[in-house]
Amino acid sequence: MTRFETALQELDDWAKQTGQKTSTLAEERTFAETELRTWLDGKDTPLPWIYPIGSPEYPAVTADEWFFITTLYGTMTLTGQRTHIRTYYPTLFVSAAECDIRKFHPGLTYIGLRQNWMKKRLIRMADILVSESTINPRFIVFSSAALVIYSRMPVKSRQGMSAIARN
Repeated sequence: MTRFETALQELDDWAKQTGQKTSTLAEERTFAETELRTWLDGKDTPLPWIYPIGSPEYPAVTADEWFFITTLYGTMTLTGQRTHIRTYYPTLFVSAAECDIRKFHPGLTYIGLRQNWMKKRLIRMADILVSESTINPRFIVFSSAALVIYSRMPVKSRQGMSAIARN
């Protein structure tokens, strides 16, 4: 069983034990995407999302957007995280990498990122995505919903979920 399949199985097991409905993953994803966009945009000018307000896909957040944003969370207050993400989303993610995680490389300008591991994580994921000929489409759907469910789980419930915790 791959790490991805193990992660899916662990989430399914947790859902069964706690009475969570696994059929609500799409609803959880939409909720998470809406909350994320509401938090980051606030009353400011909306970020240049791939799917802007008014598009048929709204409030969808792409896997690339999720990865970039969650990388920049860091160890800051919510206000600090929001400021950090709003600063680098348009410049580093949209302009420099053209909204594509595969385009991160050591030659981009990462000056100002609050933690050195953020740069390394972006470059490492780009290397992984470029080297993979195919990405499991279940992972794209799973990733944002799993993040929401995992974040809502009590810490004690997360302890046995090694496949998710390592990523």
